[in-house]
Amino acid sequence: MERLAFRDALRGDPALAADYTELKRALAGEGLAAYTAGKRELVAGALARSAIALPPPRPAGYDGLALAAALVAQWQLLALHAPTLELAAPTRVTGWRNSEALAHLTLQPGLLVRFLAAVEPGEVTGDLATNLVGTRRLAEAIDTAARRHAGASAVDLRTAVDAAAPVLLRADPGRRVTTLQGAITLDAYLRTRCVEAVVHGGDLVPPLSPHPAALAVAAEALTAVLHGRAPTATPASTDPLGWVEAATGRRAAPPSIAGLLPLSS
Repeated sequence: MERLAFRDALRGDPALAADYTELKRALAGEGLAAYTAGKRELVAGALARSAIALPPPRPAGYDGLALAAALVAQWQLLALHAPTLELAAPTRVTGWRNSEALAHLTLQPGLLVRFLAAVEPGEVTGDLATNLVGTRRLAEAIDTAARRHAGASAVDLRTAVDAAAPVLLRADPGRRVTTLQGAITLDAYLRTRCVEAVVHGGDLVPPLSPHPAALAVAAEALTAVLHGRAPTATPASTDPLGWVEAATGRRAAPPSIAGLLPLSS
């Protein structure tokens, strides 16, 4: 498996590890596509030197480690933004203050760690689209949990992210996890979490400008859901953030696809 072989190569080659660290630093603000392309070139060179054959190229944007890194980067930005917020300020989510939005976001890293620690389910019962749309059915439970945690001890998003990041970055993106909505591949679930982290970051007052890689993942995920509903439909916007906000009901939908939106809320 390419990912495991590259991990082993990193452990045994300090120079390669240094190159990988520099690659991540250099491409941190360039978006998911640039990071994925740069990492694949590095991986190809490393494995070629080790005489390990690469598998066939995966579709653009598939790289699971890049997905995990994008989500962690967005969480880290949220953790840095959180202490600057007035907790009592109302957000774009009706009935939620910054305190409830932050409480909801703080629960997510721990939930993901819990899902990864559980026994892997035998069959997948959901996908990207059903998971994103299914959050509507959980709206009451989500609201209750956010209010309960917002009123408890101080919300500590940084601690939650620091605890979850190493677990997530080691996880096999091809594995399955059982979420509150059933079994789904980790790859698909990471995409839904990027959507959530980007959208709720924008719900905060003042809003958080999303990490470019996480925004790219969110925009691609919502475009995939749109194409699932109407294969010939297009987002009608070249602005990824504008598309994400329209697709989740945060701003007016383009007239050409207004009947298909919101895809998620």
